Amino acid sequence: MKYLLGIGFVVTQKYKKDPIVRVSIDDRFVDEFTVSESPDYDKNWMLDFDPWVYKAPFTDWDNHKRPWVKYRIKDSVFPKKFNLYVIDEAHLKYKKQLIIDITNSDSNYTNGFMTKSTLLDFRTFLLPLKYLKFFYHDGYKIRKDFNDNIIHDEFNSERYFDPAGKVDNNFKIADEKRYYMVHDGLYENKHFIKRIEGYPFAYDVFWNGKPLQTLQFGGSGKLTMNLLTKASGTVLFDPKDEEILKMQKEKRVDQSPGFYISQKFFSMVHLNMFDKYLYNENL
Repeated sequence: MKYLLGIGFVVTQKYKKDPIVRVSIDDRFVDEFTVSESPDYDKNWMLDFDPWVYKAPFTDWDNHKRPWVKYRIKDSVFPKKFNLYVIDEAHLKYKKQLIIDITNSDSNYTNGFMTKSTLLDFRTFLLPLKYLKFFYHDGYKIRKDFNDNIIHDEFNSERYFDPAGKVDNNFKIADEKRYYMVHDGLYENKHFIKRIEGYPFAYDVFWNGKPLQTLQFGGSGKLTMNLLTKASGTVLFDPKDEEILKMQKEKRVDQSPGFYISQKFFSMVHLNMFDKYLYNENL
Protein backbone atom coordinates (compact mmCIF):
# COMPACT_ATOMS: atom_id res chain seq x y z
CA MET A 1 0.00 0.00 0.00
CA LYS A 2 1.16 3.52 -0.82
CA TYR A 3 0.87 6.59 1.42
CA LEU A 4 0.74 10.29 0.66
CA LEU A 5 2.89 12.50 2.88
CA GLY A 6 2.44 16.27 2.71
CA ILE A 7 4.80 18.83 4.26
CA GLY A 8 3.90 22.51 4.13
CA PHE A 9 5.56 25.66 5.45
CA VAL A 10 4.57 29.30 5.62
CA VAL A 11 7.33 31.90 5.89
CA THR A 12 5.61 34.27 8.32
CA GLN A 13 8.63 36.58 8.57
CA LYS A 14 11.64 36.73 6.24
CA TYR A 15 15.03 38.23 7.12
CA LYS A 16 17.66 37.31 4.51
CA LYS A 17 18.32 33.60 4.05
CA ASP A 18 16.07 30.71 3.04
CA PRO A 19 15.76 27.89 5.63
CA ILE A 20 16.97 24.44 4.58
CA VAL A 21 14.80 21.44 5.44
CA ARG A 22 15.87 17.79 5.59
CA VAL A 23 13.11 15.16 5.86
CA SER A 24 13.62 11.64 7.26
CA ILE A 25 11.54 8.74 8.53
CA ASP A 26 13.58 7.44 11.46
CA ASP A 27 17.05 7.17 9.89
CA ARG A 28 15.82 6.86 6.28
CA PHE A 29 16.37 10.00 4.19
CA VAL A 30 13.36 11.25 2.20
CA ASP A 31 14.22 14.69 0.82
CA GLU A 32 16.06 17.96 1.31
CA PHE A 33 14.74 21.29 0.07
CA THR A 34 14.94 25.04 0.59
CA VAL A 35 11.93 26.90 1.96
CA SER A 36 12.06 29.71 -0.57
CA GLU A 37 8.51 30.19 -1.85
CA SER A 38 6.13 29.16 0.89
CA PRO A 39 3.32 31.72 1.08
CA ASP A 40 0.27 31.73 3.28
CA TYR A 41 -2.99 30.53 1.75
CA ASP A 42 -4.48 33.73 0.33
CA LYS A 43 -8.18 32.95 0.74
CA ASN A 44 -10.47 32.21 3.63
CA TRP A 45 -11.31 28.53 3.81
CA MET A 46 -15.06 28.35 3.37
CA LEU A 47 -17.02 25.56 4.98
CA ASP A 48 -18.44 23.69 2.00
CA PHE A 49 -21.53 21.68 2.92
CA ASP A 50 -21.37 19.73 -0.33
CA PRO A 51 -19.16 16.86 0.93
CA TRP A 52 -21.13 13.81 1.98
CA VAL A 53 -19.74 13.87 5.53
CA TYR A 54 -21.79 16.96 6.48
CA LYS A 55 -25.00 15.16 5.57
CA ALA A 56 -24.24 12.12 7.73
CA PRO A 57 -26.10 11.74 11.06
CA PHE A 58 -22.91 10.58 12.78
CA THR A 59 -21.00 13.83 12.04
CA ASP A 60 -20.84 17.02 14.10
CA TRP A 61 -18.93 20.29 13.72
CA ASP A 62 -18.73 23.85 14.99
CA ASN A 63 -21.81 25.87 14.06
CA HIS A 64 -23.73 22.69 13.24
CA LYS A 65 -26.84 24.06 14.91
CA ARG A 66 -26.87 27.10 12.60
CA PRO A 67 -26.24 25.59 9.14
CA TRP A 68 -27.81 28.57 7.37
CA VAL A 69 -24.92 30.80 8.47
CA LYS A 70 -22.17 31.12 5.85
CA TYR A 71 -19.33 29.99 8.06
CA ARG A 72 -15.68 30.79 7.43
CA ILE A 73 -12.95 28.46 8.54
CA LYS A 74 -10.57 31.06 9.93
CA ASP A 75 -6.91 30.49 10.42
CA SER A 76 -4.05 32.88 10.93
CA VAL A 77 -1.76 30.94 8.60
CA PHE A 78 -2.01 27.83 6.46
CA PRO A 79 0.37 26.63 3.71
CA LYS A 80 -0.61 27.49 0.16
CA LYS A 81 1.37 24.54 -1.15
CA PHE A 82 2.72 21.26 0.21
CA ASN A 83 5.69 19.16 -0.79
CA LEU A 84 4.08 15.81 -1.59
CA TYR A 85 5.70 12.37 -1.36
CA VAL A 86 4.36 8.93 -2.21
CA ILE A 87 5.83 6.58 0.41
CA ASP A 88 5.75 2.80 0.27
CA GLU A 89 4.20 1.11 3.30
CA ALA A 90 7.44 -0.79 3.94
CA HIS A 91 9.19 2.51 4.75
CA LEU A 92 6.50 3.53 7.28
CA LYS A 93 5.27 0.41 9.01
CA TYR A 94 6.53 0.15 12.61
CA LYS A 95 8.66 3.27 12.18
CA LYS A 96 8.75 5.70 15.09
CA GLN A 97 8.94 9.26 13.78
CA LEU A 98 8.81 11.67 10.91
CA ILE A 99 11.84 13.92 11.47
CA ILE A 100 12.35 17.33 9.89
CA ASP A 101 15.71 18.98 10.53
CA ILE A 102 15.68 22.71 9.88
CA THR A 103 18.72 24.92 9.35
CA ASN A 104 17.55 28.46 9.99
CA SER A 105 20.10 30.61 11.81
CA ASP A 106 19.04 33.71 9.91
CA SER A 107 18.79 36.72 12.25
CA ASN A 108 20.47 39.99 13.21
CA TYR A 109 21.48 38.66 16.64
CA THR A 110 24.21 40.92 18.07
CA ASN A 111 25.45 41.26 21.67
CA GLY A 112 22.44 39.49 23.14
CA PHE A 113 19.83 41.40 21.11
CA MET A 114 17.74 40.31 18.13
CA THR A 115 15.09 42.30 16.28
CA LYS A 116 14.90 40.48 12.95
CA SER A 117 14.79 36.77 12.05
CA THR A 118 13.15 34.29 9.68
CA LEU A 119 10.06 32.66 11.21
CA LEU A 120 8.04 29.67 10.01
CA ASP A 121 4.70 27.97 10.51
CA PHE A 122 4.17 24.34 9.61
CA ARG A 123 1.64 21.58 8.83
CA THR A 124 2.05 17.95 7.82
CA PHE A 125 -0.36 15.16 6.89
CA LEU A 126 -0.12 11.44 6.17
CA LEU A 127 -2.71 8.98 4.86
CA PRO A 128 -2.98 5.91 2.64
CA LEU A 129 -3.52 6.97 -0.97
CA LYS A 130 -6.70 4.92 -1.15
CA TYR A 131 -8.30 7.04 1.59
CA LEU A 132 -8.14 10.21 -0.48
CA LYS A 133 -11.45 8.90 -1.83
CA PHE A 134 -12.93 9.09 1.68
CA PHE A 135 -12.61 12.88 1.42
CA TYR A 136 -14.18 13.02 -2.05
CA HIS A 137 -17.79 13.01 -3.27
CA ASP A 138 -18.44 9.29 -2.88
CA GLY A 139 -16.31 8.78 0.23
CA TYR A 140 -19.23 7.27 2.14
CA LYS A 141 -18.76 4.12 0.04
CA ILE A 142 -15.45 3.34 1.76
CA ARG A 143 -16.23 4.68 5.23
CA LYS A 144 -16.48 1.19 6.78
CA ASP A 145 -12.98 0.31 5.57
CA PHE A 146 -11.76 3.74 6.73
CA ASN A 147 -13.42 3.33 10.14
CA ASP A 148 -12.06 -0.18 10.67
CA ASN A 149 -8.47 0.74 9.79
CA ILE A 150 -8.15 4.31 11.09
CA ILE A 151 -10.60 4.97 13.93
CA HIS A 152 -10.40 3.57 17.46
CA ASP A 153 -13.29 1.24 18.38
CA GLU A 154 -14.17 3.43 21.35
CA PHE A 155 -15.49 6.06 18.93
CA ASN A 156 -18.26 3.63 18.02
CA SER A 157 -21.40 5.58 18.93
CA GLU A 158 -23.08 2.70 20.75
CA ARG A 159 -20.05 1.69 22.79
CA TYR A 160 -18.96 5.26 23.51
CA PHE A 161 -22.22 6.76 24.67
CA ASP A 162 -23.98 3.79 26.18
CA PRO A 163 -21.77 0.75 26.90
CA ALA A 164 -24.54 -0.93 28.90
CA GLY A 165 -27.07 -0.48 26.11
CA LYS A 166 -29.68 1.12 28.37
CA VAL A 167 -29.94 4.70 27.17
CA ASP A 168 -31.72 5.85 24.03
CA ASN A 169 -30.27 9.06 22.61
CA ASN A 170 -29.51 10.65 19.27
CA PHE A 171 -25.80 9.88 19.51
CA LYS A 172 -26.38 6.13 19.22
CA ILE A 173 -26.23 4.91 15.63
CA ALA A 174 -25.74 1.20 15.16
CA ASP A 175 -22.45 0.13 13.58
CA GLU A 176 -21.26 3.69 13.00
CA LYS A 177 -18.41 5.72 14.43
CA ARG A 178 -18.73 9.36 15.35
CA TYR A 179 -16.84 12.09 13.46
CA TYR A 180 -16.15 15.62 14.67
CA MET A 181 -14.92 18.03 12.01
CA VAL A 182 -12.26 20.43 13.31
CA HIS A 183 -10.50 23.35 11.67
CA ASP A 184 -8.14 25.05 14.10
CA GLY A 185 -8.11 23.84 17.69
CA LEU A 186 -9.69 22.44 20.82
CA TYR A 187 -11.51 24.66 23.28
CA GLU A 188 -12.75 24.37 26.87
CA ASN A 189 -15.44 26.86 27.89
CA LYS A 190 -14.52 28.79 24.72
CA HIS A 191 -10.88 29.05 25.86
CA PHE A 192 -8.24 27.77 23.44
CA ILE A 193 -6.34 24.75 24.78
CA LYS A 194 -4.60 23.15 21.78
CA ARG A 195 -4.09 23.75 18.08
CA ILE A 196 -5.13 20.79 15.94
CA GLU A 197 -6.27 20.24 12.36
CA GLY A 198 -7.76 16.74 12.61
CA TYR A 199 -6.94 13.61 10.59
CA PRO A 200 -4.84 13.22 8.43
CA PHE A 201 -2.77 16.07 9.94
CA ALA A 202 -0.40 15.40 12.84
CA TYR A 203 -2.05 15.79 16.26
CA ASP A 204 1.20 16.46 18.13
CA VAL A 205 4.20 18.33 16.71
CA PHE A 206 7.41 18.62 18.73
CA TRP A 207 10.09 21.29 18.25
CA ASN A 208 13.43 20.30 19.76
CA GLY A 209 11.67 17.73 21.92
CA LYS A 210 8.97 20.04 23.29
CA PRO A 211 5.32 20.42 22.13
CA LEU A 212 5.01 23.12 19.47
CA GLN A 213 2.09 25.32 20.49
CA THR A 214 3.13 28.67 19.03
CA LEU A 215 1.87 29.82 15.64
CA GLN A 216 5.40 30.49 14.42
CA PHE A 217 8.93 29.46 15.33
CA GLY A 218 12.47 30.39 14.37
CA GLY A 219 16.02 29.20 14.63
CA SER A 220 17.58 25.86 13.76
CA GLY A 221 16.26 22.66 15.24
CA LYS A 222 14.24 19.51 14.78
CA LEU A 223 10.52 18.93 14.22
CA THR A 224 9.31 15.44 15.14
CA MET A 225 5.93 13.75 14.74
CA ASN A 226 5.27 10.31 16.24
CA LEU A 227 4.02 7.54 13.97
CA LEU A 228 1.63 4.77 14.98
CA THR A 229 1.14 1.42 13.27
CA LYS A 230 -2.34 0.18 14.19
CA ALA A 231 -3.32 -3.45 14.67
CA SER A 232 -4.76 -3.34 11.15
CA GLY A 233 -1.26 -2.50 9.85
CA THR A 234 -2.29 1.02 8.81
CA VAL A 235 0.17 3.79 9.64
CA LEU A 236 -0.81 7.29 10.76
CA PHE A 237 0.46 10.12 12.89
CA ASP A 238 -0.31 9.10 16.47
CA PRO A 239 -3.83 10.51 17.02
CA LYS A 240 -3.54 10.16 20.82
CA ASP A 241 -6.92 8.42 20.93
CA GLU A 242 -6.78 7.57 24.64
CA GLU A 243 -6.00 11.18 25.56
CA ILE A 244 -8.82 12.52 23.39
CA LEU A 245 -11.36 9.96 24.59
CA LYS A 246 -10.53 10.83 28.20
CA MET A 247 -10.96 14.56 27.57
CA GLN A 248 -14.26 14.01 25.78
CA LYS A 249 -15.71 11.68 28.40
CA GLU A 250 -14.70 14.07 31.18
CA LYS A 251 -16.26 16.94 29.15
CA ARG A 252 -12.99 18.91 29.14
CA VAL A 253 -13.48 20.04 25.53
CA ASP A 254 -16.31 22.07 24.05
CA GLN A 255 -16.49 19.93 20.92
CA SER A 256 -18.96 17.06 21.10
CA PRO A 257 -17.54 13.51 21.08
CA GLY A 258 -16.12 11.99 17.93
CA PHE A 259 -12.93 11.20 16.00
CA TYR A 260 -11.36 14.48 14.90
CA ILE A 261 -11.24 14.88 11.10
CA SER A 262 -9.92 17.90 9.19
CA GLN A 263 -12.40 20.25 7.56
CA LYS A 264 -9.55 21.82 5.61
CA PHE A 265 -8.48 18.49 4.13
CA PHE A 266 -12.00 17.89 2.81
CA SER A 267 -11.78 21.34 1.21
CA MET A 268 -8.34 20.61 -0.21
CA VAL A 269 -9.55 17.41 -1.88
CA HIS A 270 -12.66 19.15 -3.24
CA LEU A 271 -10.45 21.95 -4.60
CA ASN A 272 -8.76 19.25 -6.73
CA MET A 273 -5.38 19.63 -5.05
CA PHE A 274 -4.76 15.86 -5.16
CA ASP A 275 -6.37 14.77 -8.42
CA LYS A 276 -3.03 13.38 -9.60
CA TYR A 277 -3.15 10.88 -6.74
CA LEU A 278 -6.88 10.36 -6.27
CA TYR A 279 -7.25 7.54 -8.77
CA ASN A 280 -3.65 6.36 -8.88
CA GLU A 281 -3.23 4.26 -5.76
CA ASN A 282 -0.35 2.34 -7.36
CA LEU A 283 1.53 5.48 -8.41
